[in-house]
Amino acid sequence: MTADELDLLIRKISEEVCRNHGVILTAVGVYSINTRDPRKTGSGTKENKAVKQSDQIRLEKITWDNYDKICRLRVTKQQDHYVARNDRSLIHAYLALSQGEIRASPFGIYLGKKPVGFVMIGYNGYEDGEPEFMKNTYFIWRLMIDRRYQGNGYGRQAFALAMDFVRTLPCGPSELCWLSYEPENEVAKKLYASFGFVEVPEGYKEGEEMPAILKL
Repeated sequence: MTADELDLLIRKISEEVCRNHGVILTAVGVYSINTRDPRKTGSGTKENKAVKQSDQIRLEKITWDNYDKICRLRVTKQQDHYVARNDRSLIHAYLALSQGEIRASPFGIYLGKKPVGFVMIGYNGYEDGEPEFMKNTYFIWRLMIDRRYQGNGYGRQAFALAMDFVRTLPCGPSELCWLSYEPENEVAKKLYASFGFVEVPEGYKEGEEMPAILKL
């Protein structure tokens, strides 16, 4: 199997798991055994140590089983004005879905089995009078890491997984993804810029958030 064939296989596996189980894989490990070498047959995989599940960041759909734990997560007091509380975000998702306005995909961010954050992806959040690039596009609606787990790179890992999900185009075709943040939030600005998001100053209104877009 060539490298290109292997890459295609891994992508198919990741998309299938996401579609059927609501779990986004951080990685797919592939091991090989030289079956022609009798010294390694049956023991090759034992020599390879698998990555511990407890060390992996993953996204998991919000369900009756985990919504309460997700709603208990909090950012620092200094960050309160940057992002809505998770219970409020889930209310927004419900209202958007029930009224058919926006396709919302909320996920818990997990470190192994421990919830450490929340991310919500939307589709088609355009309203009259808003910039045209918001029409039929994906957007990162919410992203937060609980105050107890910040500073470990979990936000970056979770954001990368969210973008992997967006690129599967689960709600429909689109060429763009956008997001917005408070202009003074330098941490968010640097994070999103590192993924290729470019600010759209003409879409900014005083007192509101700065929009930024990425071509998919």
